[in-house]
Amino acid sequence: MGGKQAQETILGKVKETIADFLEEKGQDIELYQNELIHHLMQSGYWPAPGGAWNSYHMPIYTGKDCKGIPQFDHLDRDGNNVNEWAILDCQSPYYFYHFDTKTYNQPVIDHWIKLLLKLQKDFHFDGYRLDHVDHIVDYYSVSDDLPISYRAPASVLKRMNQELKAAVPTFATLAEYMLWDSFQGAYHQEMGFDVLWGDDMIAQWRKDIAAIDKDNHELASYNRKLQQNPLSILKTYNNQDGAIDAFDQYPGQLSEQGALFKWLKLHFLNAGPMSGRSIIYVDGDESFTQKTVQYGINHEEALCRNRDDGFTKSFNAITRLSLKHAELVNQPSKILTCGNTDGFAAWYTYQESSSEGLLIVANEKPPTECVIVDRQNHIHLTYSSCYDKRLLLDQGFEILGEYLLEESGYVLQTNAFRHAEELWFEELKPSEFHIYGIRRKR
Repeated sequence: MGGKQAQETILGKVKETIADFLEEKGQDIELYQNELIHHLMQSGYWPAPGGAWNSYHMPIYTGKDCKGIPQFDHLDRDGNNVNEWAILDCQSPYYFYHFDTKTYNQPVIDHWIKLLLKLQKDFHFDGYRLDHVDHIVDYYSVSDDLPISYRAPASVLKRMNQELKAAVPTFATLAEYMLWDSFQGAYHQEMGFDVLWGDDMIAQWRKDIAAIDKDNHELASYNRKLQQNPLSILKTYNNQDGAIDAFDQYPGQLSEQGALFKWLKLHFLNAGPMSGRSIIYVDGDESFTQKTVQYGINHEEALCRNRDDGFTKSFNAITRLSLKHAELVNQPSKILTCGNTDGFAAWYTYQESSSEGLLIVANEKPPTECVIVDRQNHIHLTYSSCYDKRLLLDQGFEILGEYLLEESGYVLQTNAFRHAEELWFEELKPSEFHIYGIRRKR
């Protein structure tokens, strides 16, 4: 089934079946697309699932289930069964690469790129997002120059970016690449992607202040070495946790307060302009969903949402405060303390030109979280408040006031902070945060 000769034979029969169908129904293939797909399957031509997480080569046909649907096994390069990741399948009847002859499937590559160019021209898209391009340049594909089953090879994506940007110089492409390794240069400089989608959904417990700060400085260091076309890495508030059982994420994991603090960290932690990251809010499961999200990507269900005006007000206020201080937020953050056992953390950003800045003090621990030790061991944790915490500002700074949430958003209240240089907190609950205005002493 997966060999080049067999695929060409199958393709010929599929074309004949489609032609006979359209001759009977009419020539508008888009009008009859769903009906045509069912007709092909009834004729014995099923799309083969493209692969699974770390799957290698073609999926292996094992028979049909009680409903007559073909079943496949997915193996990694070492021969291990990875069927549990098969909910990530990309359905594809044909591939970019012939594994038996070790040759690229040039007609399919040409057709795919022409289709992308046509879609851009027809709908005036500003950019494309490519899903799940991990492992294109890791040892699964690079060690013997064989792309794994369903991901487009690096050379194909490079050509895609070259031709799209030759047609539209301002066109941008985003690659969902989880940043588990250090291949930013390969995706950005060699393949031509403008933006990478960082590792957020399945590793949110790792995204504490220290981890975000490290990511920001690594991106700034990478971009400083470039002469032009810097890379951006998308910061994602992605709450679709629960889509993949193996990751053991679930709605409500962070709680509303944890969700707000997560959103605040994305906006107010930075390493300067060269670490500039676009931010996207993807969903809302953790704070809006009443119960379960979905049981798997292959059988999603509509979310059952709560209406929570208070949360929405707080969420939007954080965004508006960051926009109000856009120039300040783009300055490098200075971490005063983080990574403490009890969660006590503080950082500030400061702008020389205005002599003013922002100071954020928080308990960075989430109220609840799930830590994945390994595939079999997932630990569910609940955190406590930290008590009797004092913070002394850097020499030469004083506190102007605290930003308190009002109906119109965050408003700076200055009454209780005349020339204050020290803060004391009797208690900070998990993910509780305070935002202060600071300035250099006159």
